[in-house]
Amino acid sequence: MIVGIIGSKDQLVNEYRVMLAEKLLNKSDYDIDSEIRTLELLKIHFGENSMQKCEIMLNDLIDSKRTNSNIKATIAQTPLTGAEPGASAVSMDILDATIISSNFWPPIQDETLNVSEPVDNLLSDYAKRFNEIKTPRKLLWKKNLGTVKLELQFEDRAVQFTVAPVHAAIIMQFQDQTSWTSKNLAAAIGLPVDVLNRRINFWISKVSDNSHLLN
Repeated sequence: MIVGIIGSKDQLVNEYRVMLAEKLLNKSDYDIDSEIRTLELLKIHFGENSMQKCEIMLNDLIDSKRTNSNIKATIAQTPLTGAEPGASAVSMDILDATIISSNFWPPIQDETLNVSEPVDNLLSDYAKRFNEIKTPRKLLWKKNLGTVKLELQFEDRAVQFTVAPVHAAIIMQFQDQTSWTSKNLAAAIGLPVDVLNRRINFWISKVSDNSHLLN
């Protein structure tokens, strides 16, 4: 019935692959048991060849979990590569990377995003360790994808959020500088001003007293 609505088996499989990609890229863990069960059912109806790319996508999550554990096992609490004495370092424990075989995934939106220096150092250190384990493969970060868990401290409470990387990049700019113009904040994050103004509405809707966020 669904094939009849969408138009063809191939189109249905492609639509499912796009939906699966979005779901996997927004996962904050590597739990894909339900996706594996769904894929097995679809393979029965549409054949293994039709679902091959989807199977590779799920295998990427399985491999990512193993690779992530192997990379963290190399750390033994060593400081970030290239971190200067006294620099604010971020623990590798907070990072879980999804490493994808891009040829088998749908086209992925790529937006420029500047992250804070401690986070950028963390990504560089992770990529170096990946290359040492998976030589000659190298990581190319899609910094605009994924999710970030953070906690904001207000006067009377602490509030936890799970947000897109762009929202995390915006709010983290206020750690060291409490007031920004749209133009300067957009330049710091690497976004066009109009895009920044749309994105920052997320935080304006979350914070009741937001007059200090943006001038």
